[in-house]
Amino acid sequence: MYTIGLPDKEPLKVGGESGLYTTGVSAFSAIMLALYVRDTQGPGQHVDISAMEVMTVSQIHSSIYAPFGPKNERRGTNLVRAKDGWVSPGLETGVQESTWLKVCELIEKPELVHDPRFTTMESRRANQQDLLDVISGLGRYQTEKRENYHTLQGPLCTITGYVATVEDLLVSSNSFFRQFFQSVGYSRFRRSDHTGGAFPLWMTSH
Repeated sequence: MYTIGLPDKEPLKVGGESGLYTTGVSAFSAIMLALYVRDTQGPGQHVDISAMEVMTVSQIHSSIYAPFGPKNERRGTNLVRAKDGWVSPGLETGVQESTWLKVCELIEKPELVHDPRFTTMESRRANQQDLLDVISGLGRYQTEKRENYHTLQGPLCTITGYVATVEDLLVSSNSFFRQFFQSVGYSRFRRSDHTGGAFPLWMTSH
């Protein structure tokens, strides 16, 4: 828990129960590998997942830092406010050196092209908060809706996305297309929507 949050404030807990969904993701990965082996080699496999082992491995870096260092400080969020919520622009670390000029053109800040704080990926990571302060103050970001960022930053090939609420996911056309939510009936009169797999197997066929 201590790895999440601002360095000068108390740590933050990951939303939800991390042990449950981390184990679920690991189980899904193991099942997909088992299905691949079945399809390519013939015999099936028995998949056995230990939640204790999954959580132990997920903390491996923290366990290494504790006795050997260096001190693993908490890192702040890379989110900036948009018109209707929060987005992760991905401009502070996920941009190749060759595209940094295009980034400066996009955010209409040509003076940042040669700013030593931001000219390399390492320097942007070291000065992440300074760059996020610049991005947060841009009128273009504050007036755009969250969903527009994929189009806005598409030519840059950056990893960007918005913070989705539960309501966003329920009405998402992407979730509907992938059949992510499944309606489960508990009785003749009660049904409830539950999350399904990350993607259906029919999407993996050629």
